[in-house]
Amino acid sequence: MPGLDGERITGLRVAADGVRIALLVSKGDRKSLKLGRVERRMSAGRPSLSVQELRSVAPKLEEVDAVSWAGGSRLLVAGNERGGLQQLLYIETDGSRSNAAALPGITGVRGIAAPENPTGPGNAKKAPGVVAEREDGIVRLLPDMNWNWVAKDGSAPVYPG
Repeated sequence: MPGLDGERITGLRVAADGVRIALLVSKGDRKSLKLGRVERRMSAGRPSLSVQELRSVAPKLEEVDAVSWAGGSRLLVAGNERGGLQQLLYIETDGSRSNAAALPGITGVRGIAAPENPTGPGNAKKAPGVVAEREDGIVRLLPDMNWNWVAKDGSAPVYPG
């Protein structure tokens, strides 16, 4: 894949539109986030996929542990800046921090899932919330609430779509 420069892909999330892809990559001790465009072609009568225009999205984060799409042009990222604790941040696809409200603190996140429409259709109280995987189980954050346990067992939380 062009643009990896010796980095190893450790995770990926494809946007609901199927055109953009967020890649978690590692090189040495550093784990970072890159964003690319999925290109589809027919080659010798067979479909093929490639990722083009790969670029770093969260350069200020020294360590990126998990990522989820959180709408059309926004990502929810679990990571930390140099010397800092892990945070959950909304980042726009251009790499800027989102204007969305900060999420309450949580650490040890290995996987996250955010709904495509964080306010939910219609009534905001019906919003599905953010789901996170930690070493000790699955937790969920509903709007205007604190993190709550969902299950002690389980992994890789996702929303359909």
